Amino acid sequence: MIDKMFVGEVIQCHLNFNDPDTFVVGTVIDANEEWFLLSSISPYGRFDGYILYSQSDVVYIEFNTRYIEKLKTLWSIHHLESKLTCQLKATIDDFLKYAKSSDRVVCIELEKSGCRDLKGFVNRIDNDTIDFIELDDYGNFYGNAIISSASITRCCVEDD
Repeated sequence: MIDKMFVGEVIQCHLNFNDPDTFVVGTVIDANEEWFLLSSISPYGRFDGYILYSQSDVVYIEFNTRYIEKLKTLWSIHHLESKLTCQLKATIDDFLKYAKSSDRVVCIELEKSGCRDLKGFVNRIDNDTIDFIELDDYGNFYGNAIISSASITRCCVEDD
């Protein structure tokens, strides 16, 4: 649904079939058949992290709306244009390598749970396995986890 023609465009993406009033707005950084990557924009026109979504989660998208134009205006007031682009690609591997190399906290959803199942740091990536250092809700060390990249259905980094 979201393909390369949307790269650089600000879209409003509805991801919950049961709640069509919930959505995310962001600039499409990259897209492929399986994933798309957004530079997310908060309702206040501020940068809200990079988020990797599964294409299968998309219910519908909107673009060129008055709401999006309002967010673009707020975005420009905050001078955040540089966050509209990055070198990330819409793949789990690239996203997790970015999180690891920049020492960023990453939140991971597993198996379409609808939750942030894991929060923490990527310690090591080994083929299809990720060694993860978990943090609790207060940012303290919680434990370690080893997860399969195939079980990841959403990732975000640098968000609020």
